[in-house]
Order: sequence, then C-alpha cells, then structure tokens
Amino acid sequence: MNRLFFDRFGQLYWLWKAVIIVFGTIFANILLTVLFLTSAANVIATQQANALEAFSEANLLATQMEIQTILQIVTMGIMLGLVIWLVRKVERRALNWRWLGLPRLRQNWRPALAGAGLGLALGLACCVGAIFEGSLHFAAFGGHCFTLPQMLNTLFYTAALAAAIAVAEEVTFRGYLLKRLAARNNPMTALLITSAVFAIAHPWDGGNGVLLTLTRTGLMGLLLGLLYLRTGSCWAGIFAYGVWNFLHTGIIGTHPLTDVHFFGAPLVLLERVTHNDALLDVILMAGAVVLVAYLPRLLKHKPGGLQPNMP
Repeated sequence: MNRLFFDRFGQLYWLWKAVIIVFGTIFANILLTVLFLTSAANVIATQQANALEAFSEANLLATQMEIQTILQIVTMGIMLGLVIWLVRKVERRALNWRWLGLPRLRQNWRPALAGAGLGLALGLACCVGAIFEGSLHFAAFGGHCFTLPQMLNTLFYTAALAAAIAVAEEVTFRGYLLKRLAARNNPMTALLITSAVFAIAHPWDGGNGVLLTLTRTGLMGLLLGLLYLRTGSCWAGIFAYGVWNFLHTGIIGTHPLTDVHFFGAPLVLLERVTHNDALLDVILMAGAVVLVAYLPRLLKHKPGGLQPNMP
C-alpha cells in the first residue's frame, strides 16, 4: 500500500502532492463560501422572517467585490499553507523561501521588471487586439459611471487580490511543483505537466468553451513556467501574472451586452460583443511563449536555482 503513495526514498509521490494542493484549495474555497453564506443568511434572517429571502440576500452579498476578494485571498493563504505543510511535515524539511522560488527581490529586480513589462504588454495587446478585431467595444471611462472613492476602492482590492493570487500560485505551481518535478525529470516534460495541472486547477468555462478556456490557462501556465526556468526564481512570473490580473480587473473591466456588471469600478469599461477575444488571447499567449523560450538572453538564467537538495 505504501508503494502507491511513497517512492523508494520514502517521499510522497509528486502526483499526490499536486492532488493535495489542488483539491485541498478547491475544497477550502467551497467551504469558505458555504460558511460565509450560512453566517450571512443567519444574520439577515434575524431581521427578516423569510429564510429564503435571507439566503437570497446573502448570495447577492457574496458576489460583491470586497467579499469575493477577501474569500479569494484567504483561499490563496490556504494554498500556501498546504505547500508549507507538505515541506515541513510530509517532506520533513526546513522551510526556506529561497528554495520555493523567492530569493531576495533586490537581487532579482531585473527579472521582476521584465516580468511586469511582459504582463503589461501582453495584457494591453490582448485588449487592443480584441477592440480592433471587434470582439470588444469601448464603452466609457470609469469616471463617467463611478465615483472616485469607488474606483480607488476597486484599485486597492484588485491590487491586493492580484498580488495574493500571483504570489500563492507562482510559489505553489512553479516554486514547489515544477521545481520538484524538474529535479527528477526532463524540465520541459515537467513544464508541460505542471502547466496542465495549472489549467485544470482553474475554472474550466468562462463562457468561451471548455477547450478554449483550458488552452488559454494552460498557455499562461506554460509562459509563467518558462519564466521560472529562465530566471531560476518566481519573481518574473509573480510580476507578470500580477500585472496581468490587475490590468484585467482594476484597470480594464469587460461585460457582455446582456449584463452590465463589472468587478468593482474599473477605470476603463469595455463591452464584449463576441467571445473571439479568447481565441486572440490564445494566439498572443502562444507568441509570448515562443518569445520567452527562444529569444536568447532575454532573461538571465540561473540554473543553480532549479536543483533542490533532494535525495
């Protein structure tokens, strides 16, 4: 039975570590949402006799930006907690953030800056390209629809959310899972596997179809994994992913023609006419993957950062 879970060194197989992290995080997110809905509905029910209306109001409250942000940040904290638990309790190793892809930032500011530039350029290219292609249509500036306090509040919450997601997911998928798999296998094979896990761990259908959504998320995982392999740290990926998420939530917001709803109060408002922008995202991300993979000396490679001290 032990052979099913542990290798000849007594280490838990990589697959089970990935399962613990992915499904543990999904379960935690569901549990947090249920706990919030139950607590909010009970509080509202004390003021209203109808329990169904109380639950409906609690469900509406759960869709608000502030609540979603807090729940997601807590979920990301749980994801990091699972990684720390695996390192300290399962692998029985001392926790060293450098071995999880987080060396000192001031010694890695160039990869971090390159990652931020890549995330900004890719995000803007996707939006501008979709506008020219006709999938997105400029609607208005946020100042015409929202107040200044609303927009500042959105910038604060989306920046915090983008930072939490970027740090937690990069440390988990690149600094931990990719690093350990690449230590015993071909790095490119490890990159493809962890990119697939990264795609599966995210929502499968955002209105674009399952295959297209998985492809787009998988390509993002491939790009972030390449940044890790090229630089030997998570900083480039953290800044690229963080800027990408912040740009598409706090700065630019999109909504379909039939539902004028945004995540908070973004600065630029776009209407989604068709879902062809997802296909454009895939094409541009594939181009970014090729650029990072084959452009010589785009980023300084640190091969020593990829070999953990493992049996």
